[in-house]
Amino acid sequence: MQALTLNLLSGVGGLVGAVFVYVALNQLPTVLPYVIAFAAGSFLYVAMSDLIPSLHQGHIQVNPVAQVVLISAGLFTLMML
Repeated sequence: MQALTLNLLSGVGGLVGAVFVYVALNQLPTVLPYVIAFAAGSFLYVAMSDLIPSLHQGHIQVNPVAQVVLISAGLFTLMML
């Protein structure tokens, strides 16, 4: 029951934050690029903080051809956007 309550509070916190940002951005539209940059930076930080420790442990298969293909696919996707 405690896990359900904490999960519910976490979800409500996200909704409150979303409503706050929606209202704030309607009042201050010039802040939008900074909010997006902050959100992107936070997302990258979380992704890298999970990825880098596993890279240092050395449990990842090293296949240079697959890495080059996947990096190229990512760059191609970015260029197409």
